Amino acid sequence: MNAPASFDTPTQDALRAAKDGQFSYENVQFAIEQLYDLRSKVIRIGLLGTLIHRPDPHQPDTQTETQDCLDLLATEADTFDNVVNILETGTPYKGIHPLLARWMNLLAQENPQDLAVIRRVNQLTQRLVIAAQSGSTDQSAALREHRRVARQSFHSAITGLCLFMWHAYDKDQSKRLARTQAAAAALSERLTRLERIGTHVRLVSLNASVEASHIGDRGRGLSVIAQEFKGLAEEVRTLAQEARQDVSMMQELD
Repeated sequence: MNAPASFDTPTQDALRAAKDGQFSYENVQFAIEQLYDLRSKVIRIGLLGTLIHRPDPHQPDTQTETQDCLDLLATEADTFDNVVNILETGTPYKGIHPLLARWMNLLAQENPQDLAVIRRVNQLTQRLVIAAQSGSTDQSAALREHRRVARQSFHSAITGLCLFMWHAYDKDQSKRLARTQAAAAALSERLTRLERIGTHVRLVSLNASVEASHIGDRGRGLSVIAQEFKGLAEEVRTLAQEARQDVSMMQELD
């Protein structure tokens, strides 16, 4: 088994990353597919173990062919172990982001029965590899136990855990979308208030301009102030429009 990883980031970072949408759909899909592929991988491991233990009597394998099977079995078992290690320790593998690996680890811990079955098959796989490489008499017993557990509950454990992870991801995204929509609604309300202020400033500017024209030369200072108010009102209007466009784009992205 691989050594457990040490984490610089706490558990909450992984949960927060999922809730904040830092895991893209494509990344989550890739990661969960590595887990789901263990269904087919366990079948290949069983077939390779059987082929090594009971070669075709009508066509004896050469030493090279046997070694090729042993190498392939070891490679499949190593990949199997790396994926299981994500679930057990959160150790990243095959380009999976450390926080995403940690997230998968946390969800796996919430499903101890499924994880126990997957862990057991991984242990039997490692046992099978050792027996096959050494040519020990344990091959037959290892194969029987590997086949029994794999057929009995392994496939349903993998499927159940994958579905649980997808459900958790969808739930996190739904919460994030709800928070985004609530924030957008609150921002829209503030923008409405800002626009009302802008309208009021324009009215003040207009009234000041009218008063300045009535009092002639003495109203020049007031006229300057009125122009400043007008410019401020236009700036408020422009900022509010741009902010509303940003809110609309944010909602479309979600």
